[in-house]
Amino acid sequence: MWIRWSLSIQQALCAKVIYMEIRRDFAEVEPQLHRLLEFSKAFRQFNVQDWSHLANREDFDRIYTLGWEDKKPLENLYATGRDCASALSEFLSSFNHPDLHPTLSHFIHSLDGGWIYQQPQLEKIVQEAENKSKELDRTPWAIEQMIVLFRRQLEIIEAARNTIEILKGSDLYASENGVQETQAVMPAGGAYSKINRFYSEHPVLFWVIGLGISALLGLLAL
Repeated sequence: MWIRWSLSIQQALCAKVIYMEIRRDFAEVEPQLHRLLEFSKAFRQFNVQDWSHLANREDFDRIYTLGWEDKKPLENLYATGRDCASALSEFLSSFNHPDLHPTLSHFIHSLDGGWIYQQPQLEKIVQEAENKSKELDRTPWAIEQMIVLFRRQLEIIEAARNTIEILKGSDLYASENGVQETQAVMPAGGAYSKINRFYSEHPVLFWVIGLGISALLGLLAL
């Protein structure tokens, strides 16, 4: 009875993320924020279901019979993987709370230096666990599955980081940071920026050229 009730709570927590409505002032970037909600839901499931199950209901406790040098990378795999899942399940949906993040920029900047930008360190942790598991005579099945789960999280982290980069290129982010929308979407060395720079440096000449083009088009129309 307790297990069934506990699973129902876990499922409800995951479902809560799916049906969360995006705040109206972020409607312009709604598709990207819905993607982050899906990632948040995945990390919540990893935390409350997958990591918990592998640590408590499988053979994970076999690592405690190992020496410290053998046990350390395997414990680190679990501790870091679950901490990461727990944190990102909250962080990636926190944009929807104006008391935490009044603007899109505030949300994006709050992620700087956090989990989604620590992929090299996380890759090192899972690699050390993989190396150690290959050295053991009998690697616990739970550890093998934790390695797979950790790498799934790395894939989602990369996708989340790419989504944040897309948000940084949005007009909403640009306007919040005092950048003209056209500059946010045009490449710095593109034709538009060159024309804009020419106009700012030679406004009179730009006007004369424009007048000449208008006159020429008028003659061609005759």
